[in-house]
Amino acid sequence: MSEDLGVRITIEVIEEEGDRFDYNISANSGLTLEEVRAILAGALSITILGEPDPPSQAEALSNVIDYLETEFVSTTEMNIVLTKKEGE
Repeated sequence: MSEDLGVRITIEVIEEEGDRFDYNISANSGLTLEEVRAILAGALSITILGEPDPPSQAEALSNVIDYLETEFVSTTEMNIVLTKKEGE
């Protein structure tokens, strides 16, 4: 039997009350949070590139960015965090 050397990330989405969703993400032992994030970002990129043409890809990317912005308290706060990180 050959050893499985692949990476496995599982995402379980549970619909909660009020159109909210609970996300459970699990990954192989030993993967860092940064590695999981990079893998998920790569998978997201593939779904955007799967759109039939550049205008559709641009719209999909814009929708993803809009969604991510709603998940954070404010984009200003994110800019502060990014600026501090760049200045380290």
